Amino acid sequence: MLNAKLRLRWLFRAIVVLPWALPTVVNAQMWRFILNSQYGALNALLTQLHIIGSYQSWLGSPFLALNMVTMADVWKNTSLVAFFLLAGLQTISSDLHEAAVVDGASPWQRFWRITMPLLKSSILVVLVLRTIEAFKVFDIIYIMTRGGPANGTQSIAYFTYVRAFSDEKLRLWLGAGLPDRDRHPCPGGVLHPRPTQLGGQRDMSVLTPSRRYSVFVHVMAIAVCVVILAPFGWLLIASIANDNDLLAVPLHWIPQHPTFDRYVQIFTAQGDNVFAGFRSSFFNSLIVATSTVLISTTVGVFGAYAFARLRFRGRRAVLMFFLSTYMVPPIALVIPMYLVMVQLHLLDTVFGLIVVYSSFATPFVLWIMGNYFQSIPFELEEAARIDGCSRMGALFRVILPLARPGLLAMMLFAFLIAWDEFLYALIFTSTAASKTIPVAISEFTGRYTTNFGLQAAGGVLAALPPVIIAAIFQRQIVGGLSGGAVKG
Repeated sequence: MLNAKLRLRWLFRAIVVLPWALPTVVNAQMWRFILNSQYGALNALLTQLHIIGSYQSWLGSPFLALNMVTMADVWKNTSLVAFFLLAGLQTISSDLHEAAVVDGASPWQRFWRITMPLLKSSILVVLVLRTIEAFKVFDIIYIMTRGGPANGTQSIAYFTYVRAFSDEKLRLWLGAGLPDRDRHPCPGGVLHPRPTQLGGQRDMSVLTPSRRYSVFVHVMAIAVCVVILAPFGWLLIASIANDNDLLAVPLHWIPQHPTFDRYVQIFTAQGDNVFAGFRSSFFNSLIVATSTVLISTTVGVFGAYAFARLRFRGRRAVLMFFLSTYMVPPIALVIPMYLVMVQLHLLDTVFGLIVVYSSFATPFVLWIMGNYFQSIPFELEEAARIDGCSRMGALFRVILPLARPGLLAMMLFAFLIAWDEFLYALIFTSTAASKTIPVAISEFTGRYTTNFGLQAAGGVLAALPPVIIAAIFQRQIVGGLSGGAVKG
């Protein structure tokens, strides 16, 4: 559907990219609220539609909780998978499909005999990335279920975190500097207070579909938009709804007494309170994410250019070594990095987070930009060198202008990686001077479990920067992925 000929296709693509841009902690908090067994929107909706007779505890049994966590993760990450595949689709020449149409091939035959074989590389990239991310899952489990009920939703990362950082001997050995947070799983998962490629191909979407196919695609696009926007809409409504409206049974879908007091308090509160702390965390995240983008871009672009254009012994092995660091689960690196940060006096500092985030964002930049640089014809750079440009001059005057879509996509990815990161910030920060927005949101969930409106307001504000950036630059995301991530 992302590649189909749709009216307002740009808007549809902007909507589809929203779940991926939403910070994982906010996504987990949103679904935890929706699935609440007493006041959740899902129970209210299914009850009012007479699908279920009474409210269910969606996070109260291991089987249901595991499926709900999986659903929340799939809802968030399916959009990224879709954009990877869209990038692959846009590298397929429409001439192939036009020739197949002339030969009498049906849409189904064209899909299986042309599209699928040419999408194999993109599908492989998606499978590898999603498999890697599956072993890294931590924050969504930390927020939604704390590994419960009965350890039914524990992942490797969460199990390691609980075993490592609930061991008092280990905490003392590390210097007793670890923040004392929620270390015990919430039983039953119940909510309660804590204990484009150069030269571009023609767009396949120019092929004129049949009227029936067009109607089907538009109907499905509307259904996808509803599935994506409904949780977003409820998060926004909850942020301005009165507490009585949120806790009412049956639920008031339209607030009878809307209020913006929570937003006003977050922006204006002074002193040592949760609102001022949230505002401080917001600016910390902006500083950390922006600095990470600048550092990883600078280092990554020069490194990617070297790997793409220079020939030296062990080039591929060195590149694979850098990429392998991105594949290592963060939980495996937490204790060694913690010890290093203690020795360098970087613990509980914004600068320390910038260094850590840059270390795992840079390999991603190397991958995207290295493949993108390889897609740029070498003859263009060679012509510039003949005209008197130095290698650096050719990079800045020829290569980077042509690689602008990949550069923008890569910077967006780096920003979202830094803005979304939770585990390192949870372990390495303990005061408002260095906490980032995901940590602040997680503390909202722990301290103000029954204040759904405050959680929703914090989630909306935390989601705004990445969602706005991703929606505006969704075209550059596709162009960058088609020239970088699905190439090479």
